[in-house]
Amino acid sequence: MAARPRPAFTLIELLLAMGVISALAAIVIVAINPTHQFAQARNTQRRSDVKSILEAVDQHALDHDSNFAEGVDADWKMLGTAPAGCDVTCGADGGGSDPITMTLSPMADTYLNQGSAGSNYGTDTQLWTDPWTGGNAKRSLIRFDLSGIPAGADITSAQLNLLEADTQGTTRTVAIHRITQDWTENTATWANASSDYDAGSTDSVSVFWSGLPTWDTWNVLADVQDSVDGVQTDYGWLLKDTAEGTSQFRWQFHAREAITSGNRPFLEVTYTDSGTVTEEACLNLSASLLSTYLPAIPADPRYGSGAKTFYAVKSEGNNRLSVRACSAEEGEDIGVTR
Repeated sequence: MAARPRPAFTLIELLLAMGVISALAAIVIVAINPTHQFAQARNTQRRSDVKSILEAVDQHALDHDSNFAEGVDADWKMLGTAPAGCDVTCGADGGGSDPITMTLSPMADTYLNQGSAGSNYGTDTQLWTDPWTGGNAKRSLIRFDLSGIPAGADITSAQLNLLEADTQGTTRTVAIHRITQDWTENTATWANASSDYDAGSTDSVSVFWSGLPTWDTWNVLADVQDSVDGVQTDYGWLLKDTAEGTSQFRWQFHAREAITSGNRPFLEVTYTDSGTVTEEACLNLSASLLSTYLPAIPADPRYGSGAKTFYAVKSEGNNRLSVRACSAEEGEDIGVTR
C-alpha cells in the first residue's frame, strides 16, 4: 500500500511556529544588546511622562481661568524641589556648549589572582583576564578620575580602550562590570576585591587573535553618566572572562605601568556642558498639581528623583505649553507642545 502523504501544516501550526520564532528572536536581540533595549524602554516611559505632565499642567490652567501654575513662564524650568537648583538649559534645544572630548589615563589598575588570593599585583605591567581552570582565574580592576567632567554634563560617548599584550590566541568574551566598593592599587587582592561588582555587565567584547595585538574597546557611557550625575559612586570597573573555569587560556592587556606610554589604557569621554545651575531653575509644582491632577510628578526613569525630575516645562505664549525630557537616550528628542 502506498504511504499516505503527510497533510500540509495547518494555519494554527504555522502561527504557533511564527510566534515561537518571534519570541526567540526577541530574546536574542535583548541578549545581544541589552543596553540598547533598556534605553529604548526608558525612552518609552519618558514619552508617556511628558504627556502626563503636559496634560496635568494644561488641565490646571483650564481650571484657573487659563492661567498656568505659578512659576511656569517663558524659561525652561526643571520640575523638582532641589534646594541646590536645577539645570537652566534642561529641555532647551541644543542647550549647552559644543561637544568636548577628553582622554583620561588610569589613576589605578591591577589584576587579581584566584590561585594566589592574598597577593597584590599593583605594580605589574599587564592586566590579566584569564578564565583558566581549577580555581586559577584572573580578573582586572581599573579606575579613572572623572572629577574633571563638570556636574550636569551630558555624556555622549565614553569608551574604555585596552591594548592586547599577550594571549594564547583563542577567541574569548571579556565583560566589564561596575565596581561597587572602594579599592586601592597596592592593596587589592582576590580575597578582598574580586566580588565587589555589579552582576550585570556594562559591556562585553569578543577578543580574538588577528596576528598582531590590537586595541579592544568597551562602551561605558551609562556608568560615566551615572557617576557624573551622582547616581552612582565611581570606583571604576572590573574585567573578567564571561566563562571562567572553562579552559586554560589567557588574555592580557597593557596596564598603566606599561613601559611604552602609547600602549597604556585610556578612557575617552565626549560630553556637552549643560550650563549654569541655579535655584531659580527648579520649579516645584507639587502644591498645584498633586492629588488633583497627578498622583506624583514623574521622575526620569534613569536619572531623576523627586528633587530633580529631569523633566522641564515652558510657556510658549498664547496659552501654549511645552514639556521636555531632559535626559532622553539614544539621541532621541522627547517633548510635546500644545
